[in-house]
Amino acid sequence: MIAFFVMLIIIIIIIIIIIIIISDHASVEASLVNSYQQAFFQAAYGPHSGDWLLALPISSCGLKLDDEAVRIAVGLRLGLNLCVPHVCRGDQVDARG
Repeated sequence: MIAFFVMLIIIIIIIIIIIIIISDHASVEASLVNSYQQAFFQAAYGPHSGDWLLALPISSCGLKLDDEAVRIAVGLRLGLNLCVPHVCRGDQVDARG
């Protein structure tokens, strides 16, 4: 009988955590100002968006990233500025690449 109540309490706690996560997601999404922020949030929040972080760096299988690739991937994931704004082939490139 005690085990039943413990399981019931655990289930209730999990449901409360899920509700908090969903409400936080909605409040963050509502606070996004421009299309870049919306696209960034949706890409980072999407299913399996962080799976590349779990890949083992096995060189023989082609699964190893060099330092520059990791710098760019992490910078994109965190929404950081990757370079100085400049013109490339006639087009303006912003600080995010």
